[in-house]
Amino acid sequence: MSKFSDFLMRWRYRLDHAKVIFSLLTFAILLGFDFINYIPFLDKLGLGGVAILALIIFLLFAMVGYAYDRGFRFWQSHSKVNVERNPYSYVPNPKDKSVLRGLHLYRTYLLLEIKLGRTANIIVLGYWMKIIDLYYGLDPSDSQKHYLSVVKQCKVYGDMIQKALTDLMREMSGGQGR
Repeated sequence: MSKFSDFLMRWRYRLDHAKVIFSLLTFAILLGFDFINYIPFLDKLGLGGVAILALIIFLLFAMVGYAYDRGFRFWQSHSKVNVERNPYSYVPNPKDKSVLRGLHLYRTYLLLEIKLGRTANIIVLGYWMKIIDLYYGLDPSDSQKHYLSVVKQCKVYGDMIQKALTDLMREMSGGQGR
C-alpha cells in the first residue's frame, strides 16, 4: 500500500506542476494576444509576434517566481514545521475573533450608511472605538481573568454594532424582517 500511495502522490505532484505551467502559458498567450497591437514591430510578425510576446511574459513570471522562492526566500520551511507541530496555529484567539467581528460589522454598517447616502451613527463609531481601546489596552502581563473580561466586553460592543446593523438593514428593507 505504501508504494502505491507514494506512486500516486508523485504523479499528483507532477500533475499539479503541469497544471501550473499550463495555466501560466495560457495566461501568457492571452496577454500576448491582448497586447500585441501595442508593440508595432511584434504586430508585424503576426502569430510569431504573439508567440514571442507570450514567451517574454512567461519568462518574466517564471523569473519572478524563482526569485520569490529561491532568491528572496519568502517561503521558509520553518513555517511548514510550525504548522506541523501546532495544527491549530491558524485558529485566531478569542480576543482577535471579537475584534475582527467588530471590524467586519462596523465596515458593513458604514457601507450600508454610504449606500443610503447618510452619515454614520456616532454611537456605533463609539462602540468600535471602545473595542479598539480594549484591544490595545491589553498587556501580556494581564491576568487571565482580566483578559476574559475584556473579551466579554468586546463581544458586548460587537453585539451592539450588530444590533445597529440589523436595525439599519430592517430600515433599508422597509421595516420588513424578523
